[in-house]
Amino acid sequence: MDLGPVAGARATRGTRRHIRLFTVAAVAALLAFGAGCATAADPGTGNTPESTTESPDGRVAGVAVTVEKTGGIAGVNDRVSVERDGSWVKVGREGKQASGTLSADQLSQLQTLTADPELAKEAARSPQPSNCRDAFNYTVTVDRAGQKTISAYTDCPSDKDIPVATQKVALLVMDASGN
Repeated sequence: MDLGPVAGARATRGTRRHIRLFTVAAVAALLAFGAGCATAADPGTGNTPESTTESPDGRVAGVAVTVEKTGGIAGVNDRVSVERDGSWVKVGREGKQASGTLSADQLSQLQTLTADPELAKEAARSPQPSNCRDAFNYTVTVDRAGQKTISAYTDCPSDKDIPVATQKVALLVMDASGN
């Protein structure tokens, strides 16, 4: 059965209509979702929730930090995630979890260390091969309002040019989590 050019034209118009309806529905859904997520700046400070948050005890925090410690003779694989309010969760290789909260002093130190411009410089450079075998490897991820900085190093005393700012963040987080 030959439908001819008229049937083909109707199908094209119908397809275009469906595409337009789909586009309108998709745009409406995106606008509705975006409106639900939008927040205004705090009129008193000009800070948006993306730049700072407040912990339950009133402490202000601005970054989330994750430190991963891997390697060593035993094959360690620990991950400590610190939220913006100072709460942290540690997950070990076997899946064992621990949690806690940084003290106000620790949270303040973390904010200071992660604001150090040297941290971004260290993240931008390529890591050098380590002189050590079976050493611990650290990866530090700093998330500041969605902008991530990732820096890594191997904890080897004979390595040259160890990223000091990255090491300070890793040691603070690991010590605070009892690692």
